Amino acid sequence: AKLHGISTTVTVEEILRLNEIKTALTEIFLFKSLSKHQVERVVNELTTKNYERDEMIVHQGDDSKHFFLIQSGTVEILVDGSVKRTLGKWDYFGERGLLFSERRSASCRAKANTTCLVLEKDVFLEIVGSFKTALMHRIKLQDDQIKMTDLVTQAIVGEG
Repeated sequence: AKLHGISTTVTVEEILRLNEIKTALTEIFLFKSLSKHQVERVVNELTTKNYERDEMIVHQGDDSKHFFLIQSGTVEILVDGSVKRTLGKWDYFGERGLLFSERRSASCRAKANTTCLVLEKDVFLEIVGSFKTALMHRIKLQDDQIKMTDLVTQAIVGEG
């Protein structure tokens, strides 16, 4: 293929890899409503970063600068040093800190050799900007700090 007079060779493997990334992105809630053009932009802006087993990817309390999509491997999410959950292929992290302009609420550590696709903060916010409010609302609904005392009875089923 020729691009502005520059000869480039795109392998079948690269095309398949890019298509797999596009498919994964369109299945993620954050990117479901993006146009084909916006998905292409995300794919073009992603950079690949490799992490060794037990390497820290982000530290709790750090500034939020990136969105991460796990292409391969496993990542542990730690809060105050305690593992809260484990993420795998095509899971993602880092969106909350970017959307809310917060510091990292958790540390993330590669549990195995891991490859992440990384999107810079500015690009992430520019792309999701049009539906940022809806995303922020959905993330707040995922708050796992809700206790029974936070709930209010609306109705009791089975009583007159």
